[in-house]
Amino acid sequence: MVVGPAHHYGVNVSDLDRSIEFYRDVLGLELLREKKELSEHHEDLLGVEGASGEFAVMEGNGIKFEMKCLDAPANKNINAMRGPHDVGDDHFCWQVDDIDAKYEEFREKGVEFLGEPESVGTVQSRVAYFYDPDGNVMELVEPE
Repeated sequence: MVVGPAHHYGVNVSDLDRSIEFYRDVLGLELLREKKELSEHHEDLLGVEGASGEFAVMEGNGIKFEMKCLDAPANKNINAMRGPHDVGDDHFCWQVDDIDAKYEEFREKGVEFLGEPESVGTVQSRVAYFYDPDGNVMELVEPE
């Protein structure tokens, strides 16, 4: 049996306010659930003793993003601008109608790209990769 449709994507962030601002002002996501403190259940749910912090949920085009910012225990593995070749989550992709316009718009907002948009024949699309404020890799794709 195949699982149901994806419900949400979760990402840990280092500064929840900064991430909300980025995902709202750059990507255009809507804040669905305001910042809230993690409940006492999160320690058991996450399997992390002493887990505390806050979270928020945003949505864009039917995709929900759950962002958690843990203040305890201390983060042990902050990835400073990890690349798409590193083990772990590779990237999240956003489809756009005009990649060149979005590329310029995002650059004007201070978004760091790994390179300019280019055609990738194997997927018949033009793509460009960029970083969110915590170094998570995102992709823009414009189908050709």
